[in-house]
Amino acid sequence: MFEIVIYAALLVLCCVLALLLILQRQSKANASAQAWRLGHEQGHAQAKAQYAQQVARMTAYEQLLRGQTGGVGKHLADTREVAELIHRQAPALLRESNGLAQLLHGNDEFLNQLLDAYVAADQDGGGAQSRAAARLPAGIYADVFEAAGLPAPGAVVGKYFVLALEAGILVIRTTGKQGCFGRLRLARRDLERFFNDLTTKPRSLADERDAELTCRGLYRVDVNDDTRYGQLVIEVASPSSGHLYFGNPELEQEPLRELKSLKRAAQKLLEDEAKSPTRKSAAQRARILRRDALLGHVPDSGLCAACEGDVTMRLRLGDKPMGCPLCGTAWSE
Repeated sequence: MFEIVIYAALLVLCCVLALLLILQRQSKANASAQAWRLGHEQGHAQAKAQYAQQVARMTAYEQLLRGQTGGVGKHLADTREVAELIHRQAPALLRESNGLAQLLHGNDEFLNQLLDAYVAADQDGGGAQSRAAARLPAGIYADVFEAAGLPAPGAVVGKYFVLALEAGILVIRTTGKQGCFGRLRLARRDLERFFNDLTTKPRSLADERDAELTCRGLYRVDVNDDTRYGQLVIEVASPSSGHLYFGNPELEQEPLRELKSLKRAAQKLLEDEAKSPTRKSAAQRARILRRDALLGHVPDSGLCAACEGDVTMRLRLGDKPMGCPLCGTAWSE
């Protein structure tokens, strides 16, 4: 009987302990749930506050980009107008003021990236900012850097030649060293042929001119009254244009080698430009320009079918082009 009482007491004690353990765990679970609820409420409140702040910031940015002062498009066009004005009326200032050309171009790039982001986010309802920016083309900076005697951003500068890309067209000009002279604009489709021509035997320039042939390739200047008699010259034909003279015939091999070596750099410039947002958005700019180009023609893609250059970099709102501003090829619908 005594043993039964002991066993009963132990059983009761175990039940009490089990009950206490359950109550303790329940208390902890309740406390944890309460803490989670409080944390969730606080997190939710913080998230709402952060979201409200983000919305306020985005609203402020959007108001700034399309603001009462004209927005990003107007300021982009204003920057280009300043650059054009200095180039046209005070080109000496560009040569004398160190860094002015880069300053203008850098400001343009910053504003243009803001506009691209604004348009990409479908915020430019009706194309208002794009139209404002199209008032002046970005191509003005090629003229600005040339007037300043500086290579354009991204240009490859050698001893005898400078290679740059303007609106999808390769521009090669001489530095003036060793009597080298000239400038040419090379269309994409002519790149391979141009560099192949540099490896061929020079032909007679006089013979092809007498035969009234289109000069294209490497020639020896043998026209009697030509001031560059005896020099090598490379000629290109439409849609490319221009020529390059290699200076003193006794020293012509060094600049010729340098020009040949620029082939890979030229290909790289074209490859990078093909992937750039600027070229990819040419069609968008073309749509804006076409609205005001009555009696004129702007390609749907924004690219000239002949030279493959980005014509939107040289056209402004209201232009009514009948031909390519880059290569001069006549257009038709």
